Amino acid sequence: MHQDSLKTVLDMVERQKNGQLTIERLAVAAYMSASRLQSLFKQLTGQSLMDYVRGRKLAHSLHELFNTNMRIIDIAHQYGFSHEQSYMRAFQSEFDCPPGKARRQKLALPIREQIVYDSIIETGVGLIVGPEHIVVPEFHIIGIPTVLRGFDVRRDGMAPNAAGRAAYFDILSKLPNVNPDIYYGVNFYLGGNDYEYMPSVGISGLNGGPKELKRWTFPAGRYVRFRYTGEHPPEECNIIDAKETYMAVNHFFKSQARYLFPENFHYERISPPITTAYSAGWI
Repeated sequence: MHQDSLKTVLDMVERQKNGQLTIERLAVAAYMSASRLQSLFKQLTGQSLMDYVRGRKLAHSLHELFNTNMRIIDIAHQYGFSHEQSYMRAFQSEFDCPPGKARRQKLALPIREQIVYDSIIETGVGLIVGPEHIVVPEFHIIGIPTVLRGFDVRRDGMAPNAAGRAAYFDILSKLPNVNPDIYYGVNFYLGGNDYEYMPSVGISGLNGGPKELKRWTFPAGRYVRFRYTGEHPPEECNIIDAKETYMAVNHFFKSQARYLFPENFHYERISPPITTAYSAGWI
């Protein structure tokens, strides 16, 4: 999904909040199939497109609910819901209470915020969105570290990919008691332009797998995630595309003095349906 297509979709959601938007109408405006639009929107934002559409309609409808005496059925029709019950079910699902109760008790409700496309960065072949603040439980990985020198990486932009492919397909994906559908690429900075790249998979504890492989534990904590989505297989992401992601991450952290860097690392988590999701490992 290119930035212009995403802008068109997001603008339509806000501009036509009183109409009955469908996936098909949005897909035509974005010049792609409905299934492709839904898949890419979920990859990029972490939520389904129609959940976002309904959430934005409900957020706008709170104005009439709290500031007028309009009947619930009239509010429902104003925001494109076919029936009063459809609006009430959507409201209950979004806010965990019925609209009548929210009105009577003047409840403060958390709304689904508008996605601001100006904060989305377009690379040559993908889009970067973030930051997202997430809390991650402790987890363990096992992998095969490879030292990559700055000159070698610049000369061969696919060097990390080559290391990752060899480690994953030849060894890691065949280990017992691992989840082969999730790939972790961990970067430990060694100084200068050199770093250790460790292709990895998750394990249930630190005692499984061959003894010669390296194990690492990520502590539970609050992480900041930047999500990269590209219309290509993960192994086709080269150093130029990755660099734009790292620049976005570094720019964010340099502008946020309240964050600490407990370890000099970050990790990438690749899992379906997201092509590549980069998570900054700073708390």
